[in-house]
Amino acid sequence: MNSLFTHHDIMNIHKIMGFGCLTHYGIRFYYKFMYGSMFFEKNYMLTYISPIIHLSLSLSSFLFPVPKYRFDSKVIIWRELQLHNIIFTSRSVCMMYHCLFFKELNSYYYYSRLGIILIHHYLADIITEKYQQKDKTTTRDIPQDTNNKLLKNITKKYYAISQLIATSNLLLSTNHENGFSNYATNPIIYIFNDSC
Repeated sequence: MNSLFTHHDIMNIHKIMGFGCLTHYGIRFYYKFMYGSMFFEKNYMLTYISPIIHLSLSLSSFLFPVPKYRFDSKVIIWRELQLHNIIFTSRSVCMMYHCLFFKELNSYYYYSRLGIILIHHYLADIITEKYQQKDKTTTRDIPQDTNNKLLKNITKKYYAISQLIATSNLLLSTNHENGFSNYATNPIIYIFNDSC
């Protein structure tokens, strides 16, 4: 518990926002399972504010010093992973706003979604080019605290499948709630790496 409270986040901004985002996820997914909708109504101000709060949580990770390169010996967030998390959270937030503001479904709708995804993936590639170490990938080569090869293999497959589903869902979705669901998966995918 001592490592949760550090001198880097004296005002507990990251922790408060993290708790708020987790609570927000819980409420929205409760609504989805109980009522069939997350109730992101286009005439409700919170619908437009909540994505920014989630992106701000990712951005608040800059409050903490993280190593520039990954440690081979322990599981801890490093600069490449931190920036990838911000990029992919931004991708989902942009897609949610795209659904909220786009008025009709036509070829421009899907081409613009593809453009948003390609821009974010290009930014992720730039980050990888700058910070990648020894040709290790961000997720496939994460050090794990286990020697169980089956568990390691399952984890790597989970990461790959999650990213494929998230990207496909964002590209093909016509529902802004799917954008929310996808920016919910980014912290879940990286949560055990976050040492903040």
